[in-house]
Parts: sequence; C-alpha cells; structure tokens
Amino acid sequence: MIFIGIIFLFFIMLVVDLDHVNNNEKPTFVIQTRTYEDGSTKYVGLFYTVYHIKVDDFMWELAPWFADMKTIRLIANNDIE
Repeated sequence: MIFIGIIFLFFIMLVVDLDHVNNNEKPTFVIQTRTYEDGSTKYVGLFYTVYHIKVDDFMWELAPWFADMKTIRLIANNDIE
C-alpha cells in the first residue's frame, strides 16, 4: 500500500510540474542544480529534469533525468524530434 502511495505521489508531482512547464511557468517540485553561461538553468525533480533554456527567448523543457543539455537544445530548436 505504501508503494502505491509513493507512485501516486510521484505521478502527481510529475503532472503538476508538466502543467507548469507547458504554461511556461517555473515547476514546483524541482531543485535548481546548475546555471549555464548563457543564463539557462537546470532543475532536478524526482526522476526527471527540467531545463529553463535560452533559445530566442527563455523556454521550459521537461526531460528524463539522463537527458543532457545538448540534446535538450536540439529539441528546443526543433532540429530533432
């Protein structure tokens, strides 16, 4: 029963942060871990990462925890799908 509760809590956290990212707002359940030279920032949640990336303007991208900034920038620039 506790395991199901933890999975449910993780799902709620992910959905809330995904909603914030889709509305171009700062996610709630993340911790800032890195700032890049161009002003972009990396935030880490529970098994996911959120990047606040400067492309033309700042935008938010939610990705798995193992995604790196290079891949996220390519996705943000629509260079890969």
